[in-house]
Formats: sequence, C-alpha cells, structure tokens
Amino acid sequence: MISIIRHLEYKKISDLKIDGDVLDLGGSTKSGYHQLLKGEHKITTVNINKEYGCDIVFDIQKKFPLEDDGFDSVWKVPQKFDTFSMHSYNGNI
Repeated sequence: MISIIRHLEYKKISDLKIDGDVLDLGGSTKSGYHQLLKGEHKITTVNINKEYGCDIVFDIQKKFPLEDDGFDSVWKVPQKFDTFSMHSYNGNI
C-alpha cells in the first residue's frame, strides 16, 4: 500500500510525457512510477545506495561521473518531505 502523497504523485506522473534518455536522480529500478510515464524514453536510475536498485551508484551532491550531453532530461520524484512538485529539465545534461 502506498501513501496518499505517493498516490497523488503517481497520478500526476501518469499525465506526463517525456521522450529521450532520462536520468532519474534518487530513483530506483524497483519503483512503480517508471511504467506510468508516457513517451518514448530510456530511464537510467541513480542512487547513493545500490540496495535501492539503481543503474548507477553515486552521490548526487558531488560531481556527476557522467559524460556531458548524455541525457535529454533529468528527473527527480519528490522524497518523503519534499514539496509536491516534480521537475523535468529538458536539455542536454
């Protein structure tokens, strides 16, 4: 069972469409929201702890060990105490 806030976030996500290569900051390959996102995309998840289930492990508060222009969008779903907003930064990251 998911929380009310997570349910509302998932509802909002299901209305979004993102195309291209997406970097999901703090994400997990185990989460359910990737399937809700519309569009033609490939999602790469990043997390500080490999036990969360991610594609790449690193601390997002430090220099990213990624090539320039490697992603079309950067995605972060709010965590427990974040405000209710979602951000997608379209452009070369």
